[in-house]
Amino acid sequence: MKKLNTAIALALGIASTSVMAQEAEISSNASVNATSSTSFSLATNSSDVTSNQASTQSNVSAQGSANANGQATTATMENEAPSEQEEGDNTTQKAAQASSSNASLLANGAQSLSTETASSVTATAETALNGTLSTATNSATSTAAAASGMLTNSVSGSLSTLNASGAASNALSSNVNGAIAGTAQGTVADTVQSTVAGSVEGAVSSTVEQTVSTTVEDAVTTTVNENVASSISGALGL
Repeated sequence: MKKLNTAIALALGIASTSVMAQEAEISSNASVNATSSTSFSLATNSSDVTSNQASTQSNVSAQGSANANGQATTATMENEAPSEQEEGDNTTQKAAQASSSNASLLANGAQSLSTETASSVTATAETALNGTLSTATNSATSTAAAASGMLTNSVSGSLSTLNASGAASNALSSNVNGAIAGTAQGTVADTVQSTVAGSVEGAVSSTVEQTVSTTVEDAVTTTVNENVASSISGALGL
């Protein structure tokens, strides 16, 4: 009887539970998948031989995973409750029934825990994903606005520089035009004045000299000729 109580206590009360959480990776891709799987296996082996040995083993495993463009495995539960006893066939059947009930309870609890854990991880992944997308959107908007302001300021500065360049070009054109006009005007005026003065002076001098010389020469010749002729005529008694 003591062995039967020990077997029932082992079947109902002794369970080892380990929970392992692996890393969850969250990316900016908007795809969130949640899967939950529960597997349950119960093996009951009984043999009534000369040695009257019976072994009862129940295994319960539950897994839940949530994927947000990555993987997160969050619930892994294993329960092993082996018991061995050396009793008759009745003792083996009672222990097997108790172990089966315990395994069913553990399987239901593991499945519920797996579903809740998967839902929690999925909600966390969605929240983190939304936060990541919101941060990326805000950063992109701020960066675009800052770049637009810099571009506007740069273009305005360039236009101002171009306007200043145009003003300098106009001033340079005016100076060049004035310099060319002044130089041409002075050169042409000096050349015309010198040429005209020289030509008029030369022409007047030549004309006066020739005219006076011819007139004086003719007048003197005529007068001398007439005087000589008169003198000769008078001398001859004409």
